[in-house]
Amino acid sequence: MILPVQDIIGLGEHARMNSPATIEKNWEWRLLPDQLNAKHAKTLRNWVLTYGRG
Repeated sequence: MILPVQDIIGLGEHARMNSPATIEKNWEWRLLPDQLNAKHAKTLRNWVLTYGRG
């Protein structure tokens, strides 16, 4: 399973990694320091345990 971090932290369309059928502005989004927090870590941990990925 692959989970885009943009979805995990609840970012919108502005944080898309790639826009199909375009040649510009793709692969420019970067995770900034402190964008992941303890709430996100808890959610990810629960998903890992729930789906047996640990």
